[in-house]
Amino acid sequence: RDARQAQNLHLNGPAVGAWVAKLRANSAPPTADTEPEMLSNAQRVELHRKFGEISLNAYCRSATKFLQGPRRLRDDFGSTLLGSDRTAEIVFAANLDLRLQKYRIIADLCSQSREARKAFASSSSSSSSSS
Repeated sequence: RDARQAQNLHLNGPAVGAWVAKLRANSAPPTADTEPEMLSNAQRVELHRKFGEISLNAYCRSATKFLQGPRRLRDDFGSTLLGSDRTAEIVFAANLDLRLQKYRIIADLCSQSREARKAFASSSSSSSSSS
C-alpha cells in the first residue's frame, strides 16, 4: 500500500527509488526463498548466551558510568575514599544552626510573655482602680 502511494506521488530521484524498492521488497508476500533459516537448539542456546552476555556488559557499563558521574550527596558531603569527607563539619554546622534558631525562638517567646504580663498587669490595675 505504501509503495503504491509513493508511486502515485510521482517523485523522482535515486533516494526515493531506493526507498520505494525497499518498501516493495518488505511488503512482498513471503516465498520459499525468503523464509527465515531454522536454527538448531545449540545455535539458539549460543545466541541466547551471547545476548545475555551483551545485555550484562551493557548494564555494567551504564552502572559504572552512573557511579562515576557527579552525585549531589557526594558533592555536598565529600568522599572518604577521595579524602574530601566533610560530613562532620556539615552536621556540626546544621546542629549549631538549629541551636541558634532554638535560642531565637525562646527569646521571642520570653519577650512576648513579658509583654503579655505587662499588659495583663496594667489592665488589672486600671480595672481595680476604677471599681
